[in-house]
Amino acid sequence: MWYACLIIVIALVLCVIVFYISAYNKLRRLSVKVEEGSAGIDVALEKRYDMLSEEIEAVKKFLQHEYDTYVAVTSVRAGKELEEETLEQKKHLSEEALKTIDDTIKAQQEQMDRIKKQMEKHHGSQKHKNKNQSNAEAYENSVAEQKMNINQKIGMLASIQQGLGGV
Repeated sequence: MWYACLIIVIALVLCVIVFYISAYNKLRRLSVKVEEGSAGIDVALEKRYDMLSEEIEAVKKFLQHEYDTYVAVTSVRAGKELEEETLEQKKHLSEEALKTIDDTIKAQQEQMDRIKKQMEKHHGSQKHKNKNQSNAEAYENSVAEQKMNINQKIGMLASIQQGLGGV
């Protein structure tokens, strides 16, 4: 009978050992699954962080592009580019007008010098005294007309410059 008790005790010890080993293995499997799950969560969080960082960079670039576009549209609406172009055109026209006036003044000065020389030639003889007087009157009339032309051109230049000052 003691054999039977011994066999029962050995069977119980073996059952306890088998139960302990199976429970230990099951706990180890669950522990490995928890570590794998934790690692998967870490990987997912890193991917999410990287994706968010890339999306933030894309949004920043898009916002910069939108800002540049709005600035360009606003400047066009404000007419800045058109004003600058108009200013350059007016400046160019003013320079051309000034050059034309200078050329006209020089040409009229040369003409006046020629008329003066002709008058001095004719002035030498007494016969032509009356003729010289009429030439002198014609010369003075010519000079008066030229002065009027010069004054008109200077007035035109002044109006152009006032137009430039308002831009």
